[in-house]
Amino acid sequence: MAIDMPPSPTTGDIYLASNGINYQWDGTKWIVYVDPSLGGQVWERDIASASLNPVADGDDVLIKNASGTTTITLNSNGSLTAVEYDIDALTTLP
Repeated sequence: MAIDMPPSPTTGDIYLASNGINYQWDGTKWIVYVDPSLGGQVWERDIASASLNPVADGDDVLIKNASGTTTITLNSNGSLTAVEYDIDALTTLP
């Protein structure tokens, strides 16, 4: 999914992108912005592998639907749990 960023940002500009993530222009590039009042950065981006990771090892990652219900949990032990299926408990995929 491509993100359309503003064409002429000023250093310090913050933009809420269509993916729900805030970005801040540092004068050269857009970086992920976390409001300092939220208590710090919770994600880190690994440029080499193009992945987004929780900053704290051992954290689960929850995916919620529009009503706030957790639909998928990526557990810190490596298992994946979904609302309708526990992938680890299935002998065959549905």
